[in-house]
Amino acid sequence: MRLQTSWLAGRLRGGGRAVSWSFLILVLALALALALALIPASRAAAPEPPTPLVVLCDDNYPPYSFRDSAGRLQGIISDQWALWERQTGVTVEVRGMPWSEALRRMQAGQGDVIDTIFFSARRARSFIFTKPYARIEVSVFTHRSLEGIDDVRGLRGFAVGVKAGDVAVERLRNQGVDGLRIYPSYEAIILAAKEDGLRAFCIDRPPAIHYLYKHEISHEFREAFVFTVGAFHRAVRQGQPDLLKRVQSGFDGIPRRDYEAIERRWRSAPLRLRPLLSQWWRWIVGVGVGVLVLLHANVILSRRVRARTQDLRQAMEDLRQSLDAQAAADAELRASQQYLAAV
Repeated sequence: MRLQTSWLAGRLRGGGRAVSWSFLILVLALALALALALIPASRAAAPEPPTPLVVLCDDNYPPYSFRDSAGRLQGIISDQWALWERQTGVTVEVRGMPWSEALRRMQAGQGDVIDTIFFSARRARSFIFTKPYARIEVSVFTHRSLEGIDDVRGLRGFAVGVKAGDVAVERLRNQGVDGLRIYPSYEAIILAAKEDGLRAFCIDRPPAIHYLYKHEISHEFREAFVFTVGAFHRAVRQGQPDLLKRVQSGFDGIPRRDYEAIERRWRSAPLRLRPLLSQWWRWIVGVGVGVLVLLHANVILSRRVRARTQDLRQAMEDLRQSLDAQAAADAELRASQQYLAAV
């Protein structure tokens, strides 16, 4: 009986040590779980960086979007999206590229927004558009040797340079102009006009003026007529109305003075006057020379008139003195006659 009691006490003492170790492990596990729960979520997992809004645009469209000598994208578009980024707090990545490539990537889902885009019924099947924000004239330019082209019918039978992906391509073809030569950019069209004998092209007016002067052929081409008037929009893919609303509301919240400051920066007064000077400089010089000749003649005539006036005044003074002398002589003669008569 004493032996059975001793054995039972030993088992209890051994079981107690096992229970103590299990309890200790349980307490440590609970403490570790509590410590992990108290760690702030921001320290438990580092946040992922925000995904930028990818904006695609033409990179050959001065003054809206073009590259500087170092290849950096610049212009009105980049500056306006910088304002939008500041207004909304959303990071923006503006990617410039050939226009046809921008359209292809946008349709392939490789961009969120496309900028510098004209509205057309065909494009409306793929995109939804913001309201227009810039009015753009699309003009036809012809070499000075080509006369009599003042509407789209006059282009039939001529090779006409156009940009790949441009709305003008479809519209010219719809009006019977079949001799279209497709170029990757507006600058490529101007270079073809300078080096390859291209005599007519259809280009949006702002980049046309820029590149005609840049490549020093503005005196060789004239703006024959305005083919159409379009407008710049921003667009997103169909099915993304919330994104479109966010884009538009961000731009609507930018003060007008900020837009005007960007316009003043990129639209200098001399550039606006250049087209007028290129077309009318001979007349301006001629009128200027004529004005100078008239001014010179006026100076000479004024001097002659002053000299003649002085001569006339002197003659009048001499005549007055002569008349006064004659009157004095007559008076003296009458006095003498009266005296003699009295004697």
